[in-house]
Amino acid sequence: MAIQSASSFEAATDLLTMMIARVTTRDPDIDAGAFHRARTDVLADPVGKDNAPMCVRTCRSPDEVWSYIKSQREPLDTYESRRIFLRQQFEPLLSALESFDVSPIDDLVSAEADGLAASSILATWQKAVARCESDPEGAITAARALVESTCKTILDDLGEPYGEGDDLPKLYRCVAKALKVAPEDRTEEQIKRILGGCMSAVEGLGSLRNRSGDAHGRGRISYKLGARHAFLAVNLAGTVTVFLAQTFEARGS
Repeated sequence: MAIQSASSFEAATDLLTMMIARVTTRDPDIDAGAFHRARTDVLADPVGKDNAPMCVRTCRSPDEVWSYIKSQREPLDTYESRRIFLRQQFEPLLSALESFDVSPIDDLVSAEADGLAASSILATWQKAVARCESDPEGAITAARALVESTCKTILDDLGEPYGEGDDLPKLYRCVAKALKVAPEDRTEEQIKRILGGCMSAVEGLGSLRNRSGDAHGRGRISYKLGARHAFLAVNLAGTVTVFLAQTFEARGS
């Protein structure tokens, strides 16, 4: 299963161009079929669907764009005001799709999710990346779910038991032991340190999500994390996911 965001970015750009043309041209000649295909491509992408502006969600044809413009509270009487308005509407969508497309680990996570035949892993990764800017805490929650899904998928394939209530560190330790990538399984000091770092990263991810993610109620003291923290957590989760998946695939080789 390939990530769709690269083509979805192009579809979103085409859709914006067609919407602007519809409300800034006296006799617009817009291909209704092309408009429909671009809109469908955007909304079929999980990142696109999560970040699509109202004009994309509600305007199913070029003519509906004009109705949408006329329905705004503040009159958009000039061509330039309409261009600015639509570009502002599309900015979160384009930024999210562009950010997802250029993340260096995207292709690796996509390939490994495909190799494990686990669509849930890819869907969770897409959700985590899509939320980094707009919902850092939701991204952290999805990052933890990404590693949990990977661990459980590999344990299932190995026939290794685990408890449904096992926390993330325990699941990771089970997988690491089964794949022989626990720090104590190696004698080389440098490798032991790297594997110990992976263990610490997973434990930190679980703790970070518990204290600041959106899956638990809060007391008087809580952490306020921003997009940079979410990107760190998500990319750590992606790296661990790729490492576990590649190790699983390479076993016995």
